[in-house]
Amino acid sequence: MGQGEDYPIILVLSLFILMISYFAFNYSNVFNGKKISTIIPFVKYKKTGLSKIVSQEFKEKLEKLMLEEKPFLDVEIRLDNIAEALGINRHQTSQIINEHFNSSFYDFINAYRVKESKRILKDQKNKINISEVAFLSGFNNKVSFNIAFKKTTNMTPSEYRKLVISEHLVSKKC
Repeated sequence: MGQGEDYPIILVLSLFILMISYFAFNYSNVFNGKKISTIIPFVKYKKTGLSKIVSQEFKEKLEKLMLEEKPFLDVEIRLDNIAEALGINRHQTSQIINEHFNSSFYDFINAYRVKESKRILKDQKNKINISEVAFLSGFNNKVSFNIAFKKTTNMTPSEYRKLVISEHLVSKKC
């Protein structure tokens, strides 16, 4: 191997050492165990075209849509459906859900479904079974309902129902 063939390797190693030195002096917390994303802010939705004001307006429009039209009750709901209802594209809709609700689309939808199921469980007490509550609140099966419910409330739907019934009995006695 000739002398001229070592230059690319030396150049790459020098650039690597220069980069490490730069981070060591300017972002020393990286070497102390902190995640680089907490030290160097990464702007996720830099190019979407939604200003903070417009994003806030669509957030409010989304909340109104969810409360008034209840699209989460549709078991076939998709991000595209919500985007169409808001009059924006799916990426912007996803951005609004991620930024304003700190949630993925499905977690966002499931939060509304769980809220609806809690309302049904309070209203119906023991009149309908848990599977019916799941379907009435937009879930397409009992397993996903139980998982989402427990994730949101830290209890199963059955446990929640028992709690509601016992609270109801206590309030009747008083």
